[in-house]
Amino acid sequence: MTFASPKRSSPGRPRSTGDPGLVLTSIAVVVLAAFAVIVTVAARIAGTASSWNPFSVALQVLLGKVPWTWAMSAVAVVEVVILAGVAVGVTRWRLRHRKLPIDSVAPLLGHGREIAPLSEKGARAIAQRLRIADDVAPGLRIGTAVVRGTRLWQNWEQCSVDVWGPRRGKTSTQAIPAIQDCPGPVLATTNKYDDLLKATRAFRERMGTVYVFDIQQVAGERPTWWWNPLTYVIDDATAENLTEVFSAGASKGASGSSSDFFVKAARRLLTALLIAGARADKPITIVLEWLTDHKRCSEAEAILREHDRPELAEQVYQQMHAPDKQRGGVYETAANWVASFGTDTVVPWITDPGDGRPHLDVHEFVRGPNTLYCLSRESGSASAAQIVAALVQAVCDAAEAHASRSGGRLPLPMAGVLDECANVVRWPRLPEVYSYYGSQGICLKSYFQSFEQGVNAFGREKMDMLWDSANIRIVGGGTASTRFLDDLVKLGGRYTYRSGSRSYSDKGGGSLSQQTQTEAILDVSDLAALPRGRALLFAAGSPPVLFKTHTWDEGPRGDELKAAIADAERRALTLEPLP
Repeated sequence: MTFASPKRSSPGRPRSTGDPGLVLTSIAVVVLAAFAVIVTVAARIAGTASSWNPFSVALQVLLGKVPWTWAMSAVAVVEVVILAGVAVGVTRWRLRHRKLPIDSVAPLLGHGREIAPLSEKGARAIAQRLRIADDVAPGLRIGTAVVRGTRLWQNWEQCSVDVWGPRRGKTSTQAIPAIQDCPGPVLATTNKYDDLLKATRAFRERMGTVYVFDIQQVAGERPTWWWNPLTYVIDDATAENLTEVFSAGASKGASGSSSDFFVKAARRLLTALLIAGARADKPITIVLEWLTDHKRCSEAEAILREHDRPELAEQVYQQMHAPDKQRGGVYETAANWVASFGTDTVVPWITDPGDGRPHLDVHEFVRGPNTLYCLSRESGSASAAQIVAALVQAVCDAAEAHASRSGGRLPLPMAGVLDECANVVRWPRLPEVYSYYGSQGICLKSYFQSFEQGVNAFGREKMDMLWDSANIRIVGGGTASTRFLDDLVKLGGRYTYRSGSRSYSDKGGGSLSQQTQTEAILDVSDLAALPRGRALLFAAGSPPVLFKTHTWDEGPRGDELKAAIADAERRALTLEPLP
């Protein structure tokens, strides 16, 4: 006979069951007792009863031996109101502090001193070492540990990667609070007009200048400023970076010309044209004009020769005079990458309209508590989304340059809240910068709906690099990939428990034996069924932590942000359509 613990939904605690009859009986007893107490107190205050025995007084009232008066009714109403208020308060408290089945694994995971670096005290110590003012948040909020209620923070030296399935609360519990907490510049991305923009815009406008980059009209925002991507190009390296962004994830040409040969040649040509346009202070749209009429590339060739770049000029010349099929394939491939430069909704955002609206200076932007919201859909023109990725790259590179000039760190830490990262931010260098951005005060938070979504966007090797380089890794549930969940089970560790068995002999004797066994703390089924309101934190140097999530409206500015959302929705209803 074995008396080891039965199969559990989580370690250390078997599934609990309740007797419906016992529950109903308990409810009936409580209701009757409450009725008796209410009647007794009312009768005593009204002076119609002398006993304090609630059941005796209640019985006398029911039998008519104690008359029921209007005064007793008034007192009873007040009592019911008070009790109802107490019941509502207790219910709310229990809902807020209720335990879920998954919570039974929490004591086996990280808690207490093991996660001290993740606590508010730990984050505050790092903020003080970095000479960040005491009146700002010590980092970016994460949640509250299930065990002991430790408040968890991502400090100002860390970057995070989050994996949350759809409708799991990543925006409301992570992205919006991060924008609230950041004392410095904020770069935020999203693919929809949601609370991320509505709830935080008014608050951030009081801190600095707010820019909304809405080239695909996700929120119907009118262009009140513009940004020329060519201002990012200051040397060959930045030109190559921009080419890499524009070519990332772009579709193949109609003629199937995106073979390896054509891709490489198209990248070299596009890089040369970007350098030519930047040297001549041209708008980015000139690059598309050159690519759609190869004869016009003679202008780019002349610019490059004028600026002492004969080797690049020769590349342009060779492609202009290549055989028709080769030239057509190369030009078509490059033109597809920048096709959106001629789109009517995009042009006003990337060219000077001549009406005096300001040009975004990314280097000035990162010097103060300014905010940039980049909106883009995953559908539609691929290169339109790549313009957003190019702007994200330009802002991050400007922040890196400012940090280098400021002793290695930004004076005010910056938050990069990259919601819908795989859809909006196809920035090939993102996995590479994760290893050092945190030390420069550039605190990125990249959100994915699944690990495989990141693999599709960046490739397996780079997504693994991104995950491994992150100091903070958060899993909010909603994913069904057994490969990813198996990896999390291994990260969760194992626990040891003792089981025993008893054997009996024919003569009535018996023997007892005990064994020590180990088992994974987490299992795939528990992780796949992770309930809303719970998430797992895997932080470098600390054991995993099961924590409770908290929505932005539970924070200190909840009412203020709710009002901001209502105001934004009212303005959206009265917004005139764009011409």
